[in-house]
Amino acid sequence: MLVENIGSMTLEELRVHWAEAWGRKPHARIGRTMLEKSLAFKIRERNGKGLGAEQQARQDKLVRDYKRSPACFEERGGALRPGSALSACTRAKSTASSSSPTGSSMAGRSIQA
Repeated sequence: MLVENIGSMTLEELRVHWAEAWGRKPHARIGRTMLEKSLAFKIRERNGKGLGAEQQARQDKLVRDYKRSPACFEERGGALRPGSALSACTRAKSTASSSSPTGSSMAGRSIQA
């Protein structure tokens, strides 16, 4: 099966192929987009184009953390840490921002935490 063919499958065909690829029946509430993306990932993985060693190690750690405490991602809070610098480019405008323990700034304006 080719990744390119996934988009033309019916939902039922997609669910059958997903079950074959993952070795279990997909949850009834998994939507078409998630089925397509996870099936495409599995196909690429089987063709030797899956996660690299570093990505796999990070994924394994995230799964272990989740199994230990399902609320762990909520407990971690935001992904930004003090000192993080961001920039956003939209059409012809560029905006920079930064964060600190006391708040953040964007486009020269202070935003308190």
